[in-house]
Amino acid sequence: MIFLYDIADFIILDSVVFTEITMCDFNNPGSTLWADPVYVGGGDSLTYAGSLAILISESSTSSSEFHTMAWRLAPEAMLFGHTTSRADGNIVRIVLPGCIHTIFSGVGIYNPDRSETQRVGIIPDVEVLPTQAGRDEVLEAALEWLNSPGEETL
Repeated sequence: MIFLYDIADFIILDSVVFTEITMCDFNNPGSTLWADPVYVGGGDSLTYAGSLAILISESSTSSSEFHTMAWRLAPEAMLFGHTTSRADGNIVRIVLPGCIHTIFSGVGIYNPDRSETQRVGIIPDVEVLPTQAGRDEVLEAALEWLNSPGEETL
């Protein structure tokens, strides 16, 4: 996870909230509490000022969704692709009777405005769906944006 913060320090000049988290309230079973906001950025005076294309898809799960939430806050960042898997958060592993193994997230992960990411996913700025043409349309769209100075979106 250190990688997430190291890169964020390099691409985000000022410290900014990138996620809000809820966790179990063990004093009131069935309830949750808001944890302190999680911040990124503001750690390096040599901040990258260029454009940053972030590629996402339904295969982007858990940690990659969490990284995307942070890095999309870079001033010149743009998300390309399609909605992520909707499964970020920590992993809790339990074994149920009958030796049934299961996992689930033990925390709630939210955008800085407290809108949900779990069951919603990270939504791209530019939606690009793959075709059957055997090309990488998501990468092509990102490269087109990166090579088009002054263009906000495609």
